[in-house]
Amino acid sequence: MDETLAQPELQLRTLRWYGELMCRRDAWAHRLVVACFDGAAGMGMAAAASLAGAASLTVDGDAARVKAHFRDGAFDFVVNTLDEALRAIKNEVRKGKPIAIGLMGEPDVVRAEMEERGVVADFEVVGVEDESSAELCAWLSEQGWVATEAVGGESFQDAVRARWMEWLPTHQRSLRGAARWTWSRGS
Repeated sequence: MDETLAQPELQLRTLRWYGELMCRRDAWAHRLVVACFDGAAGMGMAAAASLAGAASLTVDGDAARVKAHFRDGAFDFVVNTLDEALRAIKNEVRKGKPIAIGLMGEPDVVRAEMEERGVVADFEVVGVEDESSAELCAWLSEQGWVATEAVGGESFQDAVRARWMEWLPTHQRSLRGAARWTWSRGS
């Protein structure tokens, strides 16, 4: 059974992960984000990492889920081995370009292989979390932002929200016809 999240849940989760990345650093070029657990493909991290400018590796044991999110635009490539994933990621990290790789494999096995090979993520997600971190909450408060449905035609002067609004539909094709969520000034 395909357990992919429907809009707007997937979009809201992706927005939160995008925030988790952006509150930690402004630039994610030359950085690696990893999510390696059952269910990782459906959490929105790959799209969030691409939007932030990072390379990402998402490992999930459910091939149908990985393929579904590939069709939705979350991944640039889907591979079967860590070697294939690392070859693609290495070149893009060196160039400082975002890339999202979905690896169909058993997370525990791949994680052990990554440790053996010395692969270290700059940010790693170890499970589906539904609560924002203290860092994200503080950052959003500092900005005065809350998650709201975007008003049609709204433009943003800051790069963080402008990038989100422009590029999210590339990484989540299921957005076609769906309302778009972003952070707006709280009232």
